Amino acid sequence: MQNFPAFKTPEYVKFRENIWQGLISLANQKTNHKTIKHLIADYSRNLRLTIINNSNSVHSVHDVIENDKRYLVKIIPIVFHSSSLTDCEAVANIVESLNKLNIGMQNLKEFSENSIFKIYQKLSIQIRSKDFDESKFIREFPDKLGLLRQLVDLLEKIDNGIIAYEISDILQSLIKDIEDNHLDLLGAAEIIFKSKKTVEYVNIQVFNYLFKEFELKQIINLIQDSNVDHQDLLWYYFFSNIPYDKVDEETFELLKRWLNNETEEDVGNTINRNILFAQKFNRVNKQALEECCSIVWSKGEKFRIIYFRYVSLDEKQSSVLVKSFQNITLLEDIYLFILKRNSQNGDYSGYLFKDLYKEDTNVLIRYIDDILIPQLKNTYSVKNKYKLVNLMAGQYGQTVLCTIWNHIYQTRQTVLQIAYLRFLINQLCSVQGEVSTQINKWLTTLIQQNNDNTAKVQMIFDGLNECDDLSIYHKYIKVLILTKPDPDFFSKIRLDKSSLSWDVSEAGIKEVFGGEINQLQQLSTWTSTLGVDYFEYKKIIDQRIEVIQKELKDLLDRLDAGID
Repeated sequence: MQNFPAFKTPEYVKFRENIWQGLISLANQKTNHKTIKHLIADYSRNLRLTIINNSNSVHSVHDVIENDKRYLVKIIPIVFHSSSLTDCEAVANIVESLNKLNIGMQNLKEFSENSIFKIYQKLSIQIRSKDFDESKFIREFPDKLGLLRQLVDLLEKIDNGIIAYEISDILQSLIKDIEDNHLDLLGAAEIIFKSKKTVEYVNIQVFNYLFKEFELKQIINLIQDSNVDHQDLLWYYFFSNIPYDKVDEETFELLKRWLNNETEEDVGNTINRNILFAQKFNRVNKQALEECCSIVWSKGEKFRIIYFRYVSLDEKQSSVLVKSFQNITLLEDIYLFILKRNSQNGDYSGYLFKDLYKEDTNVLIRYIDDILIPQLKNTYSVKNKYKLVNLMAGQYGQTVLCTIWNHIYQTRQTVLQIAYLRFLINQLCSVQGEVSTQINKWLTTLIQQNNDNTAKVQMIFDGLNECDDLSIYHKYIKVLILTKPDPDFFSKIRLDKSSLSWDVSEAGIKEVFGGEINQLQQLSTWTSTLGVDYFEYKKIIDQRIEVIQKELKDLLDRLDAGID
């Protein structure tokens, strides 16, 4: 049907009429007109293309399109509805194309006169112009509340993200404009709260204005009269944004009732919440936040996921939070739950972990079992190391380091032990200060106290050898040498890095192997200063230097010969 020039002959015009009549008959029989709508939308699109691509000869098919119009006028009211924004747009496209051919369309005013569609058209045109001025747009409408109502209706009906974003910004400006008019502000809140769509920052703005101008009872009434599908979300905005000076025992009781009565259906797929808003209620009840956390915890994992989320706490905030809990185990449960779910984000800068440890040292064992060991097993690394490093840096540093090591060592899993030692020694490459001092002291003691256990020392150095900086690794080789280990055993300890990578070039190879040789030569020189009692260790180091020098020569020879 879209090849308009092909249908100029009387026979094809008749054939075309039969198709239209068949579509109308089908439309009258069906309640689902989706397929027919698609056909007419295709017709409209191809009509526009015909006008664009055949502008000089389009008049030759004028009579064909004029004949089509007789059927379009009949079928459009059957399959399209003026209450639908999408349908209005489809009909408008058809009318626009026919107008370009001077073919008028009658009896379709209900589509073009749809007030929501008219605003949509106006917005679309102005936004596409790239110099859209929302203040100027608002000034075109004297009835601000009426405009707000239409924009909220439009927001419910469109899928265009750009226009939806602009509407949200216009709503913010509108609410600001009508803030001083109490009746209009209440009316605006009522319209927005009853909407099928919610925009978080618009709702929060409305609540902030309402809290300044109205009694809590009036605001609560608005929520109770709102769209039932969004009431739960509105309650959350209410409680999370209520000012401190409006918090009282009555609102706290209301908060607890709301949390207790929330269902999974209420919260839906909500993700943007955090129970810490309840901390403001501590001013009327010292255990308010704890009570709210207890309610959420008792309701199961879905509610925990929604309300217990990562947040960055400074030292003071962390201390206040811990002191507000009588049941410290509950706070530990929540903290570890967040870490399990958000291993990339849950570091809290380490302050909360340290404060929990001060209250209950058992939290460290729980952390090792629930967080640290699974991470070492799965990734051979520690996510968000700062909470752990911060704990090691404190006054409990040696105790913490011993507790972690003993717990991991008791697993009898060498892979875990090596992974943890690798984590520790690499902290010395990246952090300085107290934590570096604590780790160095503990590693030194670990080597010294186990010098008679060759298997354990071998495992320790297998882990330490994963260090990114060979000079730091050699620091602990020196500690081992000073314990005078059996030379045969010492010869089995790796003195250079177990894995290397380099650029396949003479300069790249020399840089890597030359660096290792230089570090080993420094170690050999240091050992020679210890006297004849340490000659055997120097000899082993020198032998290793010779091996690496030979490897370097072989690699350079292969490079010259073009051998991979």
